[in-house]
Amino acid sequence: MNIFAAIDLETTGLAPGWNDVLEIAVVPLTPDFTIDRCIPEFSCRVRAEHPDRIDPKAVAVNHLNPAEGKPLQDVEADLIHWAEENGINTITPIAHNLAFDMAFMKAAFPVFSRIITHHGRDSMRLALSLNDILRTQIGEEPFPQRLAPLAQARARHRRRRPAQRIGRRAGHRARLSETDDPASGRMRYTDQKLIDF
Repeated sequence: MNIFAAIDLETTGLAPGWNDVLEIAVVPLTPDFTIDRCIPEFSCRVRAEHPDRIDPKAVAVNHLNPAEGKPLQDVEADLIHWAEENGINTITPIAHNLAFDMAFMKAAFPVFSRIITHHGRDSMRLALSLNDILRTQIGEEPFPQRLAPLAQARARHRRRRPAQRIGRRAGHRARLSETDDPASGRMRYTDQKLIDF
């Protein structure tokens, strides 16, 4: 079976292959981009393999203890088992800053990453494109330059399991891209587009 899935990672820094994944969530979606209740979500904490490479700024954002979680190899084995058990052959990923998450997926989970397609939907790119269009049409940028994934934006207020955070972000096509609106204190929503990474 081929599915869409919202994917979110928390890491110890910005360099795939150098920094580690600390948390992963994969939320299967239906063709209309609602959460697929027939396929279970996958979420897991991952223990950092290289604690000496941790960027303090990254840990300050995600508030995760790098010493907690399962070993990386066990998490990849669990991901592969989850996909096989649920009959998943390919995953079309959806993420905020898709290229970043996919680079970490390939570095941390090379075997599992083989089932992830190279076509995905990136809410950050869409928001930036909409800013360009609307700036020329109405003279405003409705999405702030500092776009944060919903998981990080809401983490400032309270911690949730990764699947709950990403599930809220991926719950509906019109809500796939959420960004903070500092002027009103509300979230703004937009649609996604298909991109190659």
